Amino acid sequence: MRPITAKILKSLKSITLSFLFLLGTQIASANLTLHGQLCSDPNSDIVKLKITSEGFDDLFSFQFTFNWDVNVLEYQSLGEYSLPHFSQQNYGTVFSNDGMLNFSWHDGDGVGETIEDGSHVFTIFFKKLTNDDPNLSIDGSKTQVEVINGDWNEIDLFFNFNTDPCSSDPNSTTKTKDTPITNLSAQIHPNIVLPNESLTLIIQGNETTKLEASTFNLEGKLLNTQTVLHLSEKSEIKLNAPAASGLYFVRILDEQGGVKTLKLAVQ
Repeated sequence: MRPITAKILKSLKSITLSFLFLLGTQIASANLTLHGQLCSDPNSDIVKLKITSEGFDDLFSFQFTFNWDVNVLEYQSLGEYSLPHFSQQNYGTVFSNDGMLNFSWHDGDGVGETIEDGSHVFTIFFKKLTNDDPNLSIDGSKTQVEVINGDWNEIDLFFNFNTDPCSSDPNSTTKTKDTPITNLSAQIHPNIVLPNESLTLIIQGNETTKLEASTFNLEGKLLNTQTVLHLSEKSEIKLNAPAASGLYFVRILDEQGGVKTLKLAVQ
């Protein structure tokens, strides 16, 4: 009986080692894939690039640079955030005129985030200039590509662009956070100031609406936010420039989710 028992144990050991090898191979080959699909509106030249995920399992952080051809698409804004702990502070638009957005996100709870395959992450809004290939891609040209899971292991990141166009759903109840403002105009005067100098945000338009003016630095860090009520054809809102010299962005958000971004230089 002993030879038979030893043979069975040897077989079980072999099966166990094979299972552990296969399990380790599966873990090692885990990756995150982001899928992008352009959705157009026949009544507008603004298109949505909806980003969904696959393999977003127990992830702690990710960072990368997203690229496109500026001769085909012109960046407008980014919104419709669905990923927990994702906000305006998790992406930078400094190089958007060169066809690049930089992303950096981490799980605010520090335990690893999991979302179902096919879940919406965020949406990038572009103005469509031509029907050519936009050459969408993800790389480390400005921000090193890195995806870290809850075990502090780095996994691979892939991007898949679905070339089949989709149409925006007119019945969708999702409210766009960052669609451009169309019913109001906004400007900063002066837009070149000294540190802590007073400046004026000028809003023009006939619509009564509550506005939120937020100032960001080049890294996308929120410095301050001020809420005002636009009642007349022209509103003048007093703001203070940041204390440090540099280039800043003042983002105006209205109640309908419309956004306008203005540049401010502090000498």
